[in-house]
Amino acid sequence: MDRPQQPFTPHSPILKALQSAGPRAGPLRLLHARITVSGLHHSLPVLTNLLTSFCAASPSPSPAYLLRILSSAPRPDAFLFDSLIRAASRSSLHSVDLLAYRRRIRRRHLPLSNYTLTAVIRSCALLSASRTGRQVHAHAVALGFASDRFVQSALVAFYAKSGDPSFARQLFDRIPDRNIIAWNTMIAGYEQNGLAEEAVELFLDLREATLARRVFDWMLERNVVAWTSMISGYGIHGYGCEAVELFKRMRSSEGAPRPNDVTFVAVLSACVHAGLIEEGREAYACMEREYGIVPRSEQHVCMVDMYAHAGLLYEAKRFVEACVRGEPAPAVWTAMMGACWVRKEYGLGADVAERLLEVEPDHPGHYVMLSNMFALAGRGELVEAVRRKMVQKRLKKLVGYSSVEVNGAGNVFRMGDRAHPWMGEVRRCLEGLVREMREAGCAAGMEEEVMRELH
Repeated sequence: MDRPQQPFTPHSPILKALQSAGPRAGPLRLLHARITVSGLHHSLPVLTNLLTSFCAASPSPSPAYLLRILSSAPRPDAFLFDSLIRAASRSSLHSVDLLAYRRRIRRRHLPLSNYTLTAVIRSCALLSASRTGRQVHAHAVALGFASDRFVQSALVAFYAKSGDPSFARQLFDRIPDRNIIAWNTMIAGYEQNGLAEEAVELFLDLREATLARRVFDWMLERNVVAWTSMISGYGIHGYGCEAVELFKRMRSSEGAPRPNDVTFVAVLSACVHAGLIEEGREAYACMEREYGIVPRSEQHVCMVDMYAHAGLLYEAKRFVEACVRGEPAPAVWTAMMGACWVRKEYGLGADVAERLLEVEPDHPGHYVMLSNMFALAGRGELVEAVRRKMVQKRLKKLVGYSSVEVNGAGNVFRMGDRAHPWMGEVRRCLEGLVREMREAGCAAGMEEEVMRELH
């Protein structure tokens, strides 16, 4: 004959014994035996506390042992199941999560919470249980949790972990009010799948630098993509000093990853926009000195832009000639030539254009730019020489164009084209914009003379 069940209250000896046992498997097993002998093994409050204590115990009990305790409950309720699933998830007993969930859904009358579904989906991701995870996703939709932010974030992590970052991004884009956890999850998902460029682009979608920094600080593991993305985000949004400070922290923090060549592009670009010349020089100098990274054209272009933005064009030219090993890449000379055009250093620009033609002698755009430079420098005789050279080489400049979509229809505007049906409206709009720019002092550098097109 069974002993009568002792009532379970917050002050009962069993609860005090559970608290005394703490997260230790041995004392908890002895207590489990006492509970069985005392007839409390059918009490739902007792079993709930016992199971959650076992989930936190060390060493962890086997899933079979925990499920045996669960089976001793004649009519387990939703609270018992949910407590076990969430405790097992917190303690990384993910197989227990899935087994308990399967038993749980057999009892259709028991309600499911979003927190329980989130824990199960997270366990599916960590166990690579792709099929089960998709079934849980379908179950969540059927129960009306498709729009729950916690469930959505867990599903984003699950599909990214399962090798389907594209579908994870679809789910991410459907989250109406994305919080830090959602952003962090999607960025980490891209990183896990080796999609560094997509991770950086998504990070840069965080328009507010403060929100981006909160996402960055929340990351449990900040790899080189995360650091680079945050530095780049600061630079793009005009926080050059913050970008440099974060770069310094990356270099000095124990456990932080080593910066790579993309990191240096990010910090140098930030220095360009913020006019931080000394900081840019130091960042460039430490590339090879400390990290053995040989600067490439991307970093060279950043340095040229940095000097050019400060009006130091001859310093930029000296940098190219002194620091760039071998023949500079065309992109470096192109950046230099563009800077000369903006700063109206047409004489220097013509010299740079000639150097560029030595590297790419058959690029028609370079001849056009050289001709324009000669014309603006007052060297008309050389303009005709450049034209003759183009004719001899049978080079023809591709007509530039721009396009815009309006009401679903594409509109293309080519240089010299006056055939567009809305050309009158377009010209009036442009004239108004130019007038407003001049009134605001933004169009002081516009050339009144329109250069002749070369064909």
